Amino acid sequence: MKTSGLPRVLIDGRMVGDVSHGISRYVRMIAKGLAERPSLPYEPVFFVAPGMGAYFSGFETIEQRTPFLDPKELALIPIALYRAKAKLYHSPSFSSLPAAPCPWIVTIHDLNHLTYGGAMERAYYETLLRSFAQRAKVVTTVSEFSKGEIERWDPRLRPEVVYNAIDPQFLKEGGDILPALERFRLERDRYFICLSNEKPHKNLDTLVRAFHAFRESGAAAKEFRLVVTAKKYANESGVLAVEGMSDSDAHALIRGSRALAFPSIYEGFGLPPVEAAALGARLLVSDIPAHREALRDLGPADALWVKPLAEAEWTAAFKRAATGGLHPVLGASRDKMAARYSVAKLGQAMDRIYRRVLGIP
Repeated sequence: MKTSGLPRVLIDGRMVGDVSHGISRYVRMIAKGLAERPSLPYEPVFFVAPGMGAYFSGFETIEQRTPFLDPKELALIPIALYRAKAKLYHSPSFSSLPAAPCPWIVTIHDLNHLTYGGAMERAYYETLLRSFAQRAKVVTTVSEFSKGEIERWDPRLRPEVVYNAIDPQFLKEGGDILPALERFRLERDRYFICLSNEKPHKNLDTLVRAFHAFRESGAAAKEFRLVVTAKKYANESGVLAVEGMSDSDAHALIRGSRALAFPSIYEGFGLPPVEAAALGARLLVSDIPAHREALRDLGPADALWVKPLAEAEWTAAFKRAATGGLHPVLGASRDKMAARYSVAKLGQAMDRIYRRVLGIP
């Protein structure tokens, strides 16, 4: 193990893999943000899954064969922290430990498992996560909405809001999307896309039913397809289910779509609509507090806001988007969002917190 002599901040990146999700992208953007900070007075080190160190180029990584959220992490991650001589540990997810050999920070993105999870998930939050968060030096979260939720859940917790960041690739212009369209047999502007899993709070059943009703509304509507990233819908008529979509394919397919649809009942932040807005896509978005907060920089005509469970409203939104009743997110709104959710701001916020906990000016 190489050491710079600086205090070592161990950041858990074991959830990062070749297929992204919200928490894994959050960790990757923390790394990008810290990489932009000049002369850090501590050494960020990332725990990673085997073979995933390339996602943290420029930083030391320590491979952990204990998978993310595997029960064995309760014993093995504290040992790994001790061996790594960690002065501070950051769990950027709800992964919690009974104890650690150093101070820690925990990021709680949302409390969706308390309402939409099973008994095991609720028990994990109420016992292990609650205790871990109460003893943390700092609790962070990703929105004012989640901050309020967490404070109501446990008034002893006072989370600090550190927003998600937009991956810089979603701010790039141009690039040929035709290879991706051809590979997935899609026609530009003749499909909708939803980047979401099939968990209950993602509300994909409502969206798929509404899409079927839209396709039955006329001959022109039957030309449209719906791309989803949940295999559950692979046999649905007109639906293309792409499990394990890469970031580059997601980038291309958002740009080629008629609109991104995101029907969640509950989110702590909701990253896909923000990234799609940064690409200048059209948006069909559920009208929930987290989305209103995350997309606050949009103009009044920059998205169609739909009640999450109102199937007929989703059908109408598909019709309106398909017939030209919705324009792409415009440049001014995109610029505001890019500034608000930059990797530089995320890196600056985490740097400030790490320094404070370490007692470094």
